[in-house]
Amino acid sequence: MGTGSLRLGLPVSAGVRCVQHYCYLGLLPASQDGYSEVTALYIARYGAPPSGTVVYRQTRQQIDGWTDVPKVTSAKVPAPSGYTPLRASALRPGMAALTVRRQPPPSLCKR
Repeated sequence: MGTGSLRLGLPVSAGVRCVQHYCYLGLLPASQDGYSEVTALYIARYGAPPSGTVVYRQTRQQIDGWTDVPKVTSAKVPAPSGYTPLRASALRPGMAALTVRRQPPPSLCKR
């Protein structure tokens, strides 16, 4: 049976297209319908990311001691619904559901 590790980059500006440094967040939780919910893990460690930023995540599948090539995905944090900032001091961080799709093991990982 395989597991997966999750590494996340800190929130960056929406114009950033590549993140070089990722922090280990933990193992992927059990999936439901092929997706693992990681929002609670992220918020517990870093808090809610600011709206308008992008969060990059890197997952790596681990099966029988073998690790897969990391998969990098990103998600833009939306503004809270019905929220219109009036001034810069009124800005609050938004919160997005970060989900990771579990991929079936590729045939290259089999011995």
